[in-house]
Amino acid sequence: MTMPKLKILYCSNNLLTVVSDSSIFAQLHFLETLDLSVNRLRVVNLDGLESIRTVDLSYNHLHDLRLQGLIGLRELFASNNNILQLLNETFMNTTGLEVLYLQHNAIHTITYN
Repeated sequence: MTMPKLKILYCSNNLLTVVSDSSIFAQLHFLETLDLSVNRLRVVNLDGLESIRTVDLSYNHLHDLRLQGLIGLRELFASNNNILQLLNETFMNTTGLEVLYLQHNAIHTITYN
């Protein structure tokens, strides 16, 4: 995408199943809000979204989260998925996270060292 000033991107209520090529977001240097809710996502790669503040992944088919490197992330909505576990690396370098919604998943393991 070549929309360098884009701050908000709503892609909810579609039929997306995979967002895995991080080059999709390579030029979105100012993107602050990304809504991918109510899709059919099984895989999401958000690498390169350094300015992102809010991500909504609710109502998809995700089994795990990989959010390493989203240093600006403040709010994550990931309820109503099929997330099974939260590992140490799930939230690596997301020290600014303030709001986290994970209700209505199938979480059975939380690993924290």
